[in-house]
Amino acid sequence: MRLPPKVLVALGMFLVGVLGCVVVLTGLGLDEAEKWASVVGVFVSAGIGVAGLVLGWLALRQPAATGGAAPVSATRTGPAVASGPGSRVNTGVSGVASGGSTVARSGAAEADDGGHANTGVETS
Repeated sequence: MRLPPKVLVALGMFLVGVLGCVVVLTGLGLDEAEKWASVVGVFVSAGIGVAGLVLGWLALRQPAATGGAAPVSATRTGPAVASGPGSRVNTGVSGVASGGSTVARSGAAEADDGGHANTGVETS
């Protein structure tokens, strides 16, 4: 698996940054290194928090994926049988979609003994 050049450059820059931090912190001594690590940690966590807020705000602004504007269709459905009072069988579309509904080449739907069958678009 070959990585794209941009990913390799970003990975290289990250590794150089980590190596630079290690070299600087080892030269400072434990007390000074701890102080610098705390300061860097504050800025990193603040940056991650801001990024999370921005991503959350952008996600809330996007329309829902199931907004109902897309058409609903049923094609090449198989046969179905409903038997008995109150039973229902559907090889088409049931309900109303704001984007419209279509049924093509639906399978046979049979109902007996008081059942209900639908092979097309049923709105109730």
